[in-house]
Amino acid sequence: MAPVSKRSPAYQRMSPKLAGRKRSIPSPKQQLSTVLENENFLAVWLACGRFALSLGTIPNTAITAFENALRYEPANSEALNGFADSVIDSPMSPNKVDLLKHLVDTLNNAMNISQNAKIEIRLWAKLSEAYILLEDYPKARNTITSAFEITKDDSYSWLMLGKSSARLGLVREAIDAFRNCLSLLPPQIATEDKFNIARMARLELASIGLNEGNMEMAHSELTSTLTLPLPTKEVDLKEYTTILRMISVYPFCVLHFCPLKTSLHIMPKSLLLI
Repeated sequence: MAPVSKRSPAYQRMSPKLAGRKRSIPSPKQQLSTVLENENFLAVWLACGRFALSLGTIPNTAITAFENALRYEPANSEALNGFADSVIDSPMSPNKVDLLKHLVDTLNNAMNISQNAKIEIRLWAKLSEAYILLEDYPKARNTITSAFEITKDDSYSWLMLGKSSARLGLVREAIDAFRNCLSLLPPQIATEDKFNIARMARLELASIGLNEGNMEMAHSELTSTLTLPLPTKEVDLKEYTTILRMISVYPFCVLHFCPLKTSLHIMPKSLLLI
């Protein structure tokens, strides 16, 4: 069949809008205007996400803001970290699993298209934490182990290795990971995220000590844990309370560790009912 001529009536009927029109190419001024417009939108969504995340009470708003920022720049570091934090810190809900799966896809995609994202150790650690929350412990461990090719000086990454290893029954590896995590923290902790890392690492070690029958280790780590301030974020407080409640049922704790009972008494009642 012979091709239809652009001047023929048939072509005019098929594509009246395209017929005779030349493809327009944006001028340099128009292209610059588009770039600046995208940068402005990106900055606005990042600011919205930053503000929502700082409040700690509207995670869905933070998730939406950072997700919109990533539409303009899929490998933007602040947007990726903010999106990861807001998803991980969001309360349990029917769509939490879907959000975590979306986070995993988003981080993996960013690492595939951006070398900067690929070498950012915190993104690897947050990807590992997402796998832990999805209970995919082998992937969590493999992810964070691969990230140690970038650096071994990040305490949060060692915490993720310890958590994934502990849930896989790799007790010695988990203990070493938690010890490395704590050794990388500053002597005088001053930030909430560092307190959270120290708190969770020591609680995990206390739990391992009790499970392994090492009461000296359990006592030492519980004592150190209870000297730290309580978490401020609801999601961290829930995890902290859950582990303390699990530990408190051990006869050793019930009979010999009154500070643990005291700590549970000062928890919000709403958390003690979960």
